[in-house]
Amino acid sequence: MADAKTAIDEGCACGRIDVHQHFLPDFYAEALAKAGLETVDGGMPIPAWSVTAALEMMDRQQIATGMISLSSPSTHFLAPAKRSALVRQVNEAGALLVAAHPDRFLRHPADAQRRGFAGRDAPCVRRAGRGRGDPGDQH
Repeated sequence: MADAKTAIDEGCACGRIDVHQHFLPDFYAEALAKAGLETVDGGMPIPAWSVTAALEMMDRQQIATGMISLSSPSTHFLAPAKRSALVRQVNEAGALLVAAHPDRFLRHPADAQRRGFAGRDAPCVRRAGRGRGDPGDQH
């Protein structure tokens, strides 16, 4: 599997940054299923997600770094009293993912700034396409 440097060397001169990359840990997909939800994002089936699959997709699309976010419907499908436990679990999973792959994943825009990806100063920030014929938008 290629690393971020390989993605940078073989693709865009500075690497692509996917600023909106969903992650769906197993426990989150299970919570959606338990609530009777079968789709996310306006009708898309709940995808099987794994770190390995995410990294493979990033390598295919020459994405050096992905900023992760939880897919819709976030935790809003739960009663307010039950949301905090799932939010905590998601935050912990995100932190572990970033800790395990610090060169590939970010959780927050402030993480991007600390790594030197600052808005218009970043020459190659893109919304990266994912194989749907969408090459990504240069910003």
